[in-house]
Amino acid sequence: MREVDELWDDDNERPSHLRSAHPSTIPARNAIIYAIAAYYAEILGGIDTIVAGHNADDTKYFPDTSREFRRLISRALTIGTYIAGPGGAQSHSTAL
Repeated sequence: MREVDELWDDDNERPSHLRSAHPSTIPARNAIIYAIAAYYAEILGGIDTIVAGHNADDTKYFPDTSREFRRLISRALTIGTYIAGPGGAQSHSTAL
């Protein structure tokens, strides 16, 4: 994974929706990390909770650290995996 300021040599090459992104933004970073955690929880078994912590200051710069993102990713993992059997996984995260 690379930060947006590393992905393009010129800001004009950057997709318009990422031009105002914080320079250290890694596109979809936390979605990828939660997905990898869910993958391992599912294949290893016996894991029904994914816990994450986010720096509260990050919510100003990174949309994938917001309370809404955490609520929705938790819901997606709950309905989209077999981690906890019927009903899926639980994901808990909080801003620190």
